[in-house]
Amino acid sequence: MIPEAVLVKPKVELLELCMGWSAERNDTRTQAGEDFEDMYSGINTLGYVFTEEQDGTVPLYEAWNGQRCDTRTQVGKTFETGYISARKIGYIFKDFHPGTAPLYQGWNPERQDTRVQVGDQFEHMYHNCGLMGYILNWNMR
Repeated sequence: MIPEAVLVKPKVELLELCMGWSAERNDTRTQAGEDFEDMYSGINTLGYVFTEEQDGTVPLYEAWNGQRCDTRTQVGKTFETGYISARKIGYIFKDFHPGTAPLYQGWNPERQDTRVQVGDQFEHMYHNCGLMGYILNWNMR
């Protein structure tokens, strides 16, 4: 159960934030829901995001880079050159709240791949690019 202090509006809708891997594209992808393209597997839940803005939240966006074959997830919709079709996934907390987990972004220069995960301990091939914000912990729902 999510603590009441975290849910700041009545009838708040949440979306499951999931990550999958595509060997074909050499790409990790983070999106709302488990309905990935067929080429993605190893899908797991990172946590939950709000569908609407709440006090203390920031928007989380996703965009695609066809040259790199990389899906990138980040806070804010101004992506570096080459990423197109930025779309909002949902909203995450900017600061820590009880019942949340830290969401980090990593980069693998060899694969030209960004990765989003809970916690700052990346596989050796990914460099930690920093904290993005906080998502509702997946085991709190």
